[in-house]
Amino acid sequence: MQSVGYGYVDWTYSNRPEAAIQRIIIALASSKSRNRVHHPHQLLQRHSTDFTARQAIVDDFVKKYSSGFAAPVVSKALEEGLEGHVDQCILVTSATGSLGSHLVAYFTKLPNVKRMICVNRYSPSLDCRIRQRKALESKGLFLNSVELAKIHVLETDTVKPMMGLSNLDGKARVPEDRMLVDSVMPTGYGEAKLIWETMLDETLHKYPQHFRPMIVRIGQIAGSEGSGYWNPVEHLAFLIKSSQTLNILPDLEGDLSWCPVNVVAATLGELLLDEQTWYPVYHIENPVRQPRRKMIHMLADDFHIPNTGIIPFKEWLERVRRSPSSPDDNPASNLAGFLDMYFVRMSCGGLILDTARSRENSWTLRDTGPVSRSLVMKFIQVWKERGFLKQSVAS
Repeated sequence: MQSVGYGYVDWTYSNRPEAAIQRIIIALASSKSRNRVHHPHQLLQRHSTDFTARQAIVDDFVKKYSSGFAAPVVSKALEEGLEGHVDQCILVTSATGSLGSHLVAYFTKLPNVKRMICVNRYSPSLDCRIRQRKALESKGLFLNSVELAKIHVLETDTVKPMMGLSNLDGKARVPEDRMLVDSVMPTGYGEAKLIWETMLDETLHKYPQHFRPMIVRIGQIAGSEGSGYWNPVEHLAFLIKSSQTLNILPDLEGDLSWCPVNVVAATLGELLLDEQTWYPVYHIENPVRQPRRKMIHMLADDFHIPNTGIIPFKEWLERVRRSPSSPDDNPASNLAGFLDMYFVRMSCGGLILDTARSRENSWTLRDTGPVSRSLVMKFIQVWKERGFLKQSVAS
């Protein structure tokens, strides 16, 4: 791999315990001179988090990537030409994913959106436009010729300069409020989002006459109300798949607030295009909370799991860990550490996002109600039809 341009290549050593589950190859565009994280001798516990060190890392990234930012100079002639201009050009990244595809479908149906730019990862197997269309159709989203004509797809390759994009300027550049680092999960994924939020404060927010940036934090995205498609490569889908395989379900207390992906997409669109009151930070999750136990019993009925098979979460997780089933049949085993440390705290009602501002500016979220039993069964049926779940057989 180094012979074709990768600077650093690493792989899972056969004497490490995780090699019994899967083998991983890591290839970086950078050289091996970059600092690498040492393998921990044991799982890190929550109390070991060093907030000062994490904040220093965030500050360094923000300083590095926001240094020298300045607002573009807009000529008076251009400003006058834009007055009263209502046509919109929308850019969406990761447009082949579940939420990305629903955003594309939502925006292309709006008459004032004339151009829809989709920025996706490079794929050598398919033409980028065909890949985008297939991604939409796989989620039950079918666009007509007028809507498809609005789409312009850009493919990116992180190994190449400017991510492989041409004709671009390559110069370097849980209230609904800002967050501190101690409110963010100590994972690279969560901290990267905090860095981007802070960068907006250091760049676009300083020029409100030119930009209207907003941060939108999204809770649990459920499947589509229309097609029933729910991305199966998610921790909640893994939990449900493992439960069916082991014929047991975790007895989860608290509430859930699943928000269908088409509702999330429409809410994002309404927040983006709203011309009235604007806030720098929004949250999107279902404002109607539902008992999680009720959902567990719906799944138990469909999977023919008796009441004795609904067991405490810790016991369920231990059964998942000890199961001899393959990761394909028991995918939650690959997330056991994450589920143990974060799932109950984050997903069972302990973390409630305030949605007052989002409901003020989005009629879709304002009118959203609870997820019905029929919709849950629709999600399950689509997973069965696609082979992710097995067809239930009465015992």
